[in-house]
Amino acid sequence: MRSFYRGGPSRGSGRDIRGGRRGGRRFHNNNGRRNDTPIDLDIEELGVVSETSVTIAVEGCCHGELDVIYERLARHEQATGRLVDLLLCCGDFQSVRNTADFHSMAVPPKYRTLGSFYRYYSGQQRAPTLTVFIGGNHEASQPLQELYCGGWVAPNIYYLGAAGVVRYKGIRIGGISGIYKPHDYQKGRFETFPLDQSALRSIYHVREVDVYRMKCYAQTAKTFRPESSVVNIMLSHDWPRGIEQHGNTEGLLKKKPFFRDEVQHNCLGSPPNEELLQAIKPPWWFSAHLHVKFKATMRHSKEKDVKQQNNLQLTPSQVIKSSPTSVPPSSTKDEKSNETTEFIAMTGKDPCSGDDLTDMMTQFLSLDKCLPRRHFLSIVHIEKPIGEDDESSGLSYDPEWLAVLRKTHHFSSTSRGPVQVPVDAVSISREEIDVIRSSVSLNIDPTAFQPTVPAHQGPPAPLPRQLPPPLHPMGNPQTDDFLRKLGLDHIITIPYSVNRVEDAKAPVDENEIIIDYGEAGSTIHTSLPVEDDDDANVIDLYDSEQDENAIDIDDIQDEGNEIDLDIQDSQRAQLNDAEHVETSTIGNSKRPRVNS
Repeated sequence: MRSFYRGGPSRGSGRDIRGGRRGGRRFHNNNGRRNDTPIDLDIEELGVVSETSVTIAVEGCCHGELDVIYERLARHEQATGRLVDLLLCCGDFQSVRNTADFHSMAVPPKYRTLGSFYRYYSGQQRAPTLTVFIGGNHEASQPLQELYCGGWVAPNIYYLGAAGVVRYKGIRIGGISGIYKPHDYQKGRFETFPLDQSALRSIYHVREVDVYRMKCYAQTAKTFRPESSVVNIMLSHDWPRGIEQHGNTEGLLKKKPFFRDEVQHNCLGSPPNEELLQAIKPPWWFSAHLHVKFKATMRHSKEKDVKQQNNLQLTPSQVIKSSPTSVPPSSTKDEKSNETTEFIAMTGKDPCSGDDLTDMMTQFLSLDKCLPRRHFLSIVHIEKPIGEDDESSGLSYDPEWLAVLRKTHHFSSTSRGPVQVPVDAVSISREEIDVIRSSVSLNIDPTAFQPTVPAHQGPPAPLPRQLPPPLHPMGNPQTDDFLRKLGLDHIITIPYSVNRVEDAKAPVDENEIIIDYGEAGSTIHTSLPVEDDDDANVIDLYDSEQDENAIDIDDIQDEGNEIDLDIQDSQRAQLNDAEHVETSTIGNSKRPRVNS
């Protein structure tokens, strides 16, 4: 039986190639019938519903599809009769306000799409569910950088910042934005707008100073509230390194066989996130980035045992029907694994409180991107922590996190060189936390959002062939207010300027390039066409719906962890169509490389 891919004959050498990826569309010549997989897959619910539980939806890679996500949650609420209290998005949110934001988003031109966020930004629509998100590696970086410490990107939609901790009904939610790249990890936030091609990518790379702040926060939390979890939920875009060894590794490799080399060499995931996992030990950790649903359970060492070691070591979790930590050899059979990872934990009690088995366990969940027939949503029911005095009905700042930010602010830097941070965590006193509580309003004002640039007008498509000029740096009044509350100066960000906003509102020629040399210089206007051709170094990964996530050759040369992972068995056929790229064998996986 000949297979058809994406509704057409498979391309390439003419060999039969399985049609579609798991969960995608698959066509055969059996009367043209498509598989009967429903467009809406069931949303898995974890935890136990009770009168004191909070219902939280978790979403993987958003890619600007807010309408789809909210509509899917609405259908689930109608079917179950239970409302979702909070939505958490694990990166690639793509808060694109207008077409000028594409200048700060690392997406090939052919995959640019406005999505639906701009309507929430402009006020045409309002998010029906309170939404909190972190950044990934496909973001409109300019508005997020201007909210470096966090803030509202639209009414009812909150960005957690480069790193941050907030509280919702007593539940602490921590997050770290971006993905790990070793060559940028110790640098400062040197990027300035408009971004060049190098800064377009480095701006979303995790920095050591943000990881250091999270470690300082973990130490502070353990000091002043040792009986409770540091945070109840942790968000990251890429996975903690090594977490795949604590779940059904064999099942993961059957879905994503090109992970095999990274798994075998323990380089799948982020080393800084691994360090944070060991330091924070959250009951829940949610991620995305790798475009696959995967669950794992990690059992942590007891604190008294940790003190006898220089570093915490990963230990195999208690799982049922999971593969051993050694990675099995590649199989030539196309077999679907029926094995799943099951959590060995008391489900009748919240893992963030009490002395049951889950005290020293982290339940990890990664979700797919927002596409039909993909597992991109799950729901968890979490008990409100006992003894927390958070009376706010919305989001609130965590005073311990604010104390850490205030004391480590001087480590912020715009240097391209290494930024030195101490080996040991800074010491935060009870008095410093009390000063925060008494001098700063901890409630995050839900009305603080205000637009800083004009929103896109008209339909989202078609996009103009040529983009308008890049936006000037704007700043954000929310950042001004946040720093003023803590008595801090702008280092990475700049003060909000109404004049810059008025400049952004002025009509511009779509073909005009503006080169600004600053106050002492001059401004040059030219009408040279803006290049908008396809990048020759991008492999077209033709997706079933729309996919902004092509493999970038520069990232492949640096590290495979940043590769957009949408290739499955059809990879070889697709790579045949890409120019200047050939397939090389690394272990048992297929990887593209550039012809020199």
